[in-house]
Amino acid sequence: ASSVKNDPPLPLYLLQNGQSIFKGEKSDVVMIIQIMLNALTVSYDDFPILNIDGVFGSETERAVRRFQMRNNISQSGIIDKTTWNALILNFRKHLENS
Repeated sequence: ASSVKNDPPLPLYLLQNGQSIFKGEKSDVVMIIQIMLNALTVSYDDFPILNIDGVFGSETERAVRRFQMRNNISQSGIIDKTTWNALILNFRKHLENS
């Protein structure tokens, strides 16, 4: 069995040419982001539990900003490549410690 411990973060194939995911989007990718953010509420006690609905609304944006603040990333509330990679790394750490 291979371990994810030494694997690099997943590339964000969906965001080509500097695109990002932000408030107003509705997609399965947003749902995945919401699932990862919810999992991190175990580590970050000030995170709200998000509805897993695939809608990037105000609550999801607020959770992204909190995540960015906790990880010293500019608090844009937008999922760009930097935020995505940090989210993946934090989620993997969470899985390893579960």
